[in-house]
Amino acid sequence: MLNTPQKLIFRLLLLILLFLNFKSHSQSSFSFSIEIKDEQKHFYTLFVGEAFFIKEYKNSYINESDLIWKNGSYFINGKINYPTAFRVYGEKGNLKFNQLIFVDSGYQSFKIELVNDAIIFENVVLSRVQNEYNNLFKYLKLTKYEDEINLNYFTDYVQKNTSSYVALYLMIDKIYFGGYKDLWRTAALSFTEEIKQTKAYQYFSNQYFIDKFIYPIKVKNLNGVNVIKHFKPKNIDKKLVILFWFANCKPCILEMQSINKKYPFNQFEVISVCTDSFSINSKAISILKANKIKWQNFWDFKGEKFGEYIKLYAYPSNLVIDVNGKIKGKHFDVNSFN
Repeated sequence: MLNTPQKLIFRLLLLILLFLNFKSHSQSSFSFSIEIKDEQKHFYTLFVGEAFFIKEYKNSYINESDLIWKNGSYFINGKINYPTAFRVYGEKGNLKFNQLIFVDSGYQSFKIELVNDAIIFENVVLSRVQNEYNNLFKYLKLTKYEDEINLNYFTDYVQKNTSSYVALYLMIDKIYFGGYKDLWRTAALSFTEEIKQTKAYQYFSNQYFIDKFIYPIKVKNLNGVNVIKHFKPKNIDKKLVILFWFANCKPCILEMQSINKKYPFNQFEVISVCTDSFSINSKAISILKANKIKWQNFWDFKGEKFGEYIKLYAYPSNLVIDVNGKIKGKHFDVNSFN
């Protein structure tokens, strides 16, 4: 029989072993290899890279950035921590090629053919996730990858396939380019714990879900005076939307024009923050005046002060803050506001 101190030591050792086992499992990596058959050598070389645009989402190690040619095929290999998306791309004269593929551990192969001056990319040996991608594409009734996703279809798919790495990638990629809507949350929270422990999901949830307080920030007002501003809505029944923009961003200006026509909203207050570099410039002021923008505007040069709260990787972008000063969302689709 163990006495009390021995029991405590035993439990502590057990917890350490469990932690090390989890850490080892979460950091484990798996080898993959890809063969792309190009027997007529339509391309002199091909390149490959993980499809995520932001490094915080990436989880792979590739031995070479370009595919190695040998006996009518290109080859590449590397390691991944979990299944993810890659892009294979190349260019030769008028031929341009950029193909999304999903990579799992083990071997998979594809074939390139030229039909009517167009490159056809065909599956030969599919990975499990590549096969799932093909099926998901049909399930969502997409004709091409750039099509807008029906969120009800997507949510239904995730709830039936809660361990889908393909759906995880697709969700993050679509939000990156199309903005966040509340409907995405239902799908995102339906994933298994295994998916939620991935590097991609962890960074995604930090960007969109985390209830982080935003503290008072020193910014400049329209007159160039430093002010300490606590960004939260004045009306307790509304949320505050902070629009980030800069003077040479045409999409930002178009978005502000669109919002200005519908302002005010029932559920949201709006302010804007210009992130132009170094100084308040006359061009930005002229844009605000010419468009008769109805809300307050502030300056945060290069977005440095807000950098603690949002990664401004694309413009226009925004933060949504509740009456308690908590961040409730980032990169929302403001066209859905009412």
